[in-house]
Amino acid sequence: MARPYASMYLHPWDVVDEGPRRVLERVKAAGIRALNLSTSYHSGRYILPHNPKRKTHFAEEGVVYFQPNLNLYKSTILKPRRSTEFKNVDVLDLLLDSAHDYNVKVNSWTVTFHNSAFAKAHPELAIRDAFDGTNYNYLCPNNPHARNYQRGLIKNLAEYELNAIMLEASCYPASLSHGDHHEMFGTQVEPLPSELMTVCFCQHCVKRARKSGLDLLGARKLVREVINASFEMPTYVLRNTPFAETIRTSYVLATDLRQLNEIIKFQREVVDEVFREARTALKEARSKSKLHVIAFGGFSGEYSFGRGSEGMNLHSLSEIVDGIDLVAYVTEPDLLYYIVRWVKFEVGDCPLYVALRPSYPTLFTPEGIAAEIKNALDAGAAGVAFYNYGWTPLRNFRWIKKGLDSARSD
Repeated sequence: MARPYASMYLHPWDVVDEGPRRVLERVKAAGIRALNLSTSYHSGRYILPHNPKRKTHFAEEGVVYFQPNLNLYKSTILKPRRSTEFKNVDVLDLLLDSAHDYNVKVNSWTVTFHNSAFAKAHPELAIRDAFDGTNYNYLCPNNPHARNYQRGLIKNLAEYELNAIMLEASCYPASLSHGDHHEMFGTQVEPLPSELMTVCFCQHCVKRARKSGLDLLGARKLVREVINASFEMPTYVLRNTPFAETIRTSYVLATDLRQLNEIIKFQREVVDEVFREARTALKEARSKSKLHVIAFGGFSGEYSFGRGSEGMNLHSLSEIVDGIDLVAYVTEPDLLYYIVRWVKFEVGDCPLYVALRPSYPTLFTPEGIAAEIKNALDAGAAGVAFYNYGWTPLRNFRWIKKGLDSARSD
């Protein structure tokens, strides 16, 4: 029985600092058959336990790590900003040149609308919430400049020999919470109000909503009322309310209040439209690369966002894309099985790949890693992925191999 399909996410500094062949040798030895390289990415700070040149890294915000073809971005004011630290190396080329020798596939892990550098430079392109505030973390998925930038980015990446282009954040923000710099709220955030804070009320959304029969500006009053009612709820009440009841409240409000239901449907229509455009861009580029969507599935310890919170309808998306990469960073193997089983039910025959986090604070024992690999596959996943190469301790690579080998022998 063959070892199950497994990929691993990694960043450009992993490839440059360790060298592509060292990276490829390590992942190949662990039973990993594909690498998901971040080609367009957001900022972050990382601990890198086995990096030979640095122990921490501050990533630049909203940059690309390949040589952009600026001719593909003429229809938008947004131009790809190349990394200043890695400006003299095309990391995609660097990895692709060696990957063939190891029979390891390369996928482009591509963050699109989540780009605060663009949003701060062009605030008119950013999400405008119900209170007329600007969400600088995200470009509006209905803004024509954001859409045209994504099309250019896809066609640009299609110039490389990639197995797949994996789009992350080609949607609405997942929640009010984002882990932004020094992010502090002072209140517990319920799931539905969190998602309503990501609804955009810019002129482009108002116009697009009208095509779907939704008066978005007319619905804004109700959106504000729901958010205010939740934010004014006493903290001790929220802390003592079972999680299942907050989900029930979200379901009832989103089902019973027509305007809220129409907003949710509208967001899903928009995300479907974004991915149909992505599919068209790949076709126009005559690319053989597959199109994948990266979607949130579940997170232990975080209940304000998860599956469906990005304005995504995985059922309809499964008919547009070639694969769904589900992020499920949960500590309980049985919970993982539950999440994957229902997602597989929803997406049908579309291949489903489950991203696990084999490091602290999610999976940091060999038993936990093996159990979640097994449960993901038993629940119907076509394969698993691991996030991410740079911060995963070397001992955990051995645990990954053991878990994959165990799944093969079952």
